[in-house]
Amino acid sequence: MPKHSVIAWMTALGKLRAKEHLSRIGIAIDNLCVMCGLQEEKIEHSFFKCIFSQQCYVKICKWLDIQTSPMDHINRCWRICKRKFTTKKKRSICFAALAALVYQIWYARNCAYWEKSVPWPDVIVNVVMHNVCNRVRQLINEKWSQDWKVWLESLVRRLI
Repeated sequence: MPKHSVIAWMTALGKLRAKEHLSRIGIAIDNLCVMCGLQEEKIEHSFFKCIFSQQCYVKICKWLDIQTSPMDHINRCWRICKRKFTTKKKRSICFAALAALVYQIWYARNCAYWEKSVPWPDVIVNVVMHNVCNRVRQLINEKWSQDWKVWLESLVRRLI
């Protein structure tokens, strides 16, 4: 989805504005993370070090059957997917899941800031998994082998 790709791309470039920026220009009172309230909200913290995003990431990796490791940047996440999945379709699905996860974490962070409502990590993960499965189902055609269809259905069965 384009909005997922744009937010993931901006995150990889470090161009998203975090609460740290809002506090510098006088919009935010403090610069603590709105998801955990424990550390200064910077892009690195919001997407990779915050306990909220780590819980989401671990669940998505488990769903995709990827070994998890401490994440420090989205580019590292993509490299792990590239090594794990050697076929273009599986790699694309993994990249789509990571882009959707970044977008949903960003969306949840904005809801937490503006609406004072923090969703549960399971809710975010569920949205990501459903978005990815629904998108991939739209792309299935007669050229897809039965093995691909079985793999996709195994992802669908593992939805929360």
